[in-house]
Amino acid sequence: MAMKVKEITIKENMLLTDSVCLLSFSDPQWAAETRPGQFFNILVSRETDPLLRRPISIGDIKGGTLYFFYKIVGKGTEILSRKRKGETLSVMGPLGKGFPADGEKNCLIGGGIGVAPLIYLLRVLTENKKKAVLHGGFPSAGEDYLTPYQDNGLFRSKENLFIYTEDGSRGEKGYPTKNIEKMSGNQRLLTCGPLPLMKAAEQEGRKKEWASWHSLEERMACGAGACLGCVVQTLKGHQLVCKDGPVFTGKELPW
Repeated sequence: MAMKVKEITIKENMLLTDSVCLLSFSDPQWAAETRPGQFFNILVSRETDPLLRRPISIGDIKGGTLYFFYKIVGKGTEILSRKRKGETLSVMGPLGKGFPADGEKNCLIGGGIGVAPLIYLLRVLTENKKKAVLHGGFPSAGEDYLTPYQDNGLFRSKENLFIYTEDGSRGEKGYPTKNIEKMSGNQRLLTCGPLPLMKAAEQEGRKKEWASWHSLEERMACGAGACLGCVVQTLKGHQLVCKDGPVFTGKELPW
């Protein structure tokens, strides 16, 4: 699959919470080509500051429309949040290696903005008649962007989606890893989010001898493996998150 750079027209760019936005645009070709866990590099400004594109994972795809969840954390994402419907953006993608979506039974664990790539993975797995449950964790109800996304009617899954909050203000109180030890049978473990969360999930998964895949979050520059700015240490040696990942197997990572 060839990486492409396209000028897209924004379909929607709206706040879901105080700090998380949902950006969407229509592109049936990219919708057909993109796999769960891959990402796109978005040029947020035509000026030289900020210079670099911002990598954002695919959050969901529905009816030829691609959806991206992103958190406003700095100048680049703040500029992106001000873009409006009908404006254009230069977008590069799809990039990286994503999650496998062919396991018969799947446990998805996500935290914070790391829940986003698992939404499309859950959709693909369920559409392929695979068993999958997404456990998504947030600090509080105010930072949960998944519920407002559901409330917009874009994602109706209820029975295989569980929300956790650290303060108990929505869903179950605690972390999304808390129920892994109760789960039975052979499953695949697929995670994205803060490293401590993924490590905790991996530790529980290993006790059950589950195969696992984890999406790493690293700062990227080029997104195509040329600048060597996102090198991580794996058991296979140094690898690039943008090109060799962002999804790695649990056996590859030096936990």
